[in-house]
Amino acid sequence: MIELFNQEHAVQAYGNAREKKGIKIGENQLAQLIAKLFDLGKIEDAEKVSKDPEYREQLLKEYGLAKA
Repeated sequence: MIELFNQEHAVQAYGNAREKKGIKIGENQLAQLIAKLFDLGKIEDAEKVSKDPEYREQLLKEYGLAKA
């Protein structure tokens, strides 16, 4: 019974670590995209990607920042 609990706990911990890593990757992608847009003077696009997930994904791919 304790072994099953330990396995379940390990699976949960692994899932949590992967989720946190995914969030960090997404944050980094967004930061890179916003910085790129500001460098290019595309302030309106920076505002739009903050509100429109589809447009954000489009620009991440366009600028080669999307992670597979």
